[in-house]
Amino acid sequence: MKRLTIGLFSTIGIMSIIILFLLSNALSVSSPRIRLIERSINERDYTKFVVSRGNLEDQFIANAFVTSLNNPLSTIDYDLTAVITNPKVTVLKRVGEKFVQGEALFQIGDHVVNASTNGKVVAYEESLTNLTFTYLDYEKLLIKTQIPESLEPLISSLTPTQVQLNGEFVGAQIQSIDTQVVNQHIDVYIQVDGLDLLPGSSVSIALTIGTYSNVSYVRSDYIYTELGSHYLYLLSRDGKSVSKIPVVIVQTLQSMTIIQALEEQYYFREFIIYND
Repeated sequence: MKRLTIGLFSTIGIMSIIILFLLSNALSVSSPRIRLIERSINERDYTKFVVSRGNLEDQFIANAFVTSLNNPLSTIDYDLTAVITNPKVTVLKRVGEKFVQGEALFQIGDHVVNASTNGKVVAYEESLTNLTFTYLDYEKLLIKTQIPESLEPLISSLTPTQVQLNGEFVGAQIQSIDTQVVNQHIDVYIQVDGLDLLPGSSVSIALTIGTYSNVSYVRSDYIYTELGSHYLYLLSRDGKSVSKIPVVIVQTLQSMTIIQALEEQYYFREFIIYND
């Protein structure tokens, strides 16, 4: 009986050592994910980033397209028979040319017809009795996008708005927000000065829905989550290995996540995200 008891305790002891060994390996920084990331360092298959701190603007960014609530084509009809003397027509803006408000479009005798809006000449027809001048009225063009219903309380006509035109974002203004919800989304119409795109053209918009001061933040998809805990992967100074740095999430925004402040030393180091 004594030998049996000793053997049982020995078996339990060996099993305990094995379990502890397996647990230590599972919790080790040499996890499969770490090994994959270390391997990717040699393959250049990762993205570097740093933890930012300071002021943060939370932006909703989406695709949009140019449309209009009314017919954007306008026509100027001029009765040439009403001109008693010198009905000679001189076209100053031809088909395809753009113009701005106040610019001369055409001249009949001594009378000059100026543009009442910004636009682009679409068609021009002249007969012995009539002149028809058709143009695309840029002021009637709007940009339409959709926002999730959950963001509707955060957006108004005062919301800072930008539209990407010609490769850069320019200031714009929300003209109206639809009240009808379709598939949990709401239509938003945006007005931008100097719009020179055609109806149906695609653009990008950015709505600033919140501002935060003196915070630490990273892009949301840069944070790894394992077993309910959150981590960033810190690149070693020699660039040959990584280690896990735990972070605490304060608030998840549209594209960024605010985290609790890190130790000062980490703000000057590079982190990486493995390109899965």
